[in-house]
Amino acid sequence: MTRILWYVLVIMLALIAVGAQLDRQTRRDPNLASLVPAPFRSFAQEHIVRASLQAHKKEGALREAITLVRRRPVPAENLFLLAGAQFAAGHGEEAGQALDLSASRGWRASQVQRIMIAVALKNGMVEAASARLLALWSIGTDKKHLAPFTQQVLQADGGPEAFGKMVAQSRFAGNTILRESLQMSTAQQYARMIHAANVAGAQFDCSVVKNQARYLTENGFLVEAALVKGSC
Repeated sequence: MTRILWYVLVIMLALIAVGAQLDRQTRRDPNLASLVPAPFRSFAQEHIVRASLQAHKKEGALREAITLVRRRPVPAENLFLLAGAQFAAGHGEEAGQALDLSASRGWRASQVQRIMIAVALKNGMVEAASARLLALWSIGTDKKHLAPFTQQVLQADGGPEAFGKMVAQSRFAGNTILRESLQMSTAQQYARMIHAANVAGAQFDCSVVKNQARYLTENGFLVEAALVKGSC
């Protein structure tokens, strides 16, 4: 009997190890998620939720999302998925609460920042949108995602000034924004943003300032070039 119990214990431990390893493997290969037994799903559970949402299985996605957050309540991305599942299932108030909590934790989660920018702009909260946009710039978000959100914030009433004030608070992203955001905005919006950043105390690389001012001058934007040049 003792030997049988030993064999059973060994088999159980082996199954647990295999289940846990398969779950970790889904971080690299999401297609394996459905093969992970339900009790062992941790990382795999995220992919199960995404698959349910994409298949428009509203109630199923909500159940899976609740399970995901129960098992891994800390990551902002998991709360973001829960918000999406709640919204899809028609639970708007709960979705808003989950989204707020996700946003408060997920400053480094680009998908959370993008949705919060859209929500903030829709509600006329340009300062909040600017803070989220700075977060996107600070975490090294791909330019194809940065461009449309930068355009949206700078097009908003007071957007260039609000974002400029945020840029002045950045320790690392300021010169990157100075160098690259001109291609994502109009010359007028760009100059207003850089001027606002300068007024708020931004410390820009003077060589970059001069290059940007020269570009604006060569393209006929003399007033805007003067505003930018004044930043150094």
